[in-house]
Amino acid sequence: MTVSGVVVAFRKKALVDVGLWDRDMITEDIAVSWKLQERFWDIRYEPRALCWMLVPVTLKGIWNQRIRWAQGGQEVIIRYWRLLLDLRHRRIWPIYLEQWVSLIWSFSWLFVTIYYLITADTVQEFVIWMTFSSFSLVFISLIQLWISIRVDLSYDNIKGYYFWAAWYPVIYWVLNAVIVMFALPKAIKSRIKGGYATWTSPDRRNRKME
Repeated sequence: MTVSGVVVAFRKKALVDVGLWDRDMITEDIAVSWKLQERFWDIRYEPRALCWMLVPVTLKGIWNQRIRWAQGGQEVIIRYWRLLLDLRHRRIWPIYLEQWVSLIWSFSWLFVTIYYLITADTVQEFVIWMTFSSFSLVFISLIQLWISIRVDLSYDNIKGYYFWAAWYPVIYWVLNAVIVMFALPKAIKSRIKGGYATWTSPDRRNRKME
């Protein structure tokens, strides 16, 4: 999907070949990743590459950051839809389609929840449906997190985090679904309006390293 904008190394030849960074895309790291893929450059992940970074420290900062990230992802799937028409790009079709599936899932989750809230004859009926939905999300997240932990065990001992797996869909999936819905109008407006993409860095307060 994207290189890590915090710690990444590029071949100069590759950047020149794709025309450097796009000034009209809100997330330059996501945009340049798709430009490189489009030109058949290979992107590799190095788990041993570590760095220190500043992150948002308020809920507003995190919200604004996630909105921008979601908008950036949506901008690239709007711009690069023609990749699906070129068989040479079939290796990144799953990534492209996954982005659309995530977008559709977010809106479907909202519409279905509202539908059951309106059509439920009793509070109990709605609670039963929400309980079933919650169980499904938690069950899927348990499988997903177990696979992630198995992959990361080669680098970090994070087995203890599995205890918190049940909260993952609430904190990440549901919140991310809301963020995606807020970001979509921004992405569409940006593609229609054009011009330079500008954004304000969130509150990344410098904290003394221990």
